[in-house]
Amino acid sequence: MRPKVLVYVTADELAEMRREAKRQHLSLSRYTKRRLMLASDADGASGESAPENRVIEVVMKAVSDREARLADNLRTVMVMIDNLALSTFTHAADGDQVEAEKRYRGWQREVESTLREVRGELGNGDVNDAHRNGNGDRA
Repeated sequence: MRPKVLVYVTADELAEMRREAKRQHLSLSRYTKRRLMLASDADGASGESAPENRVIEVVMKAVSDREARLADNLRTVMVMIDNLALSTFTHAADGDQVEAEKRYRGWQREVESTLREVRGELGNGDVNDAHRNGNGDRA
């Protein structure tokens, strides 16, 4: 079991720490640990290192903010592509909603499979699974 550190904070301080951790896409524990390490670096540092640590902190915050904006933009584009695919399948099926839904679900499975393949996360390690139809036949 890893050692634990207990810190007493006010409800407002805890809320601020949670907001900042969420904004940086970190767990509260990881965020707190980073802040403690930055604080201990600043305490033990000479006068010249403190400005460097401040620059590092500002840069990390800017990168984190930019990352959050890019992630939001990516989610927006993903939704737009998903809506376009559904619209395209509906149009291609000449209004047959069942056929459009079938094509759309197949497309979603292919996208998920491709993402798993790109990330190296195939379920049973069989690379060929990514190239199979839902019934196990080759595409």
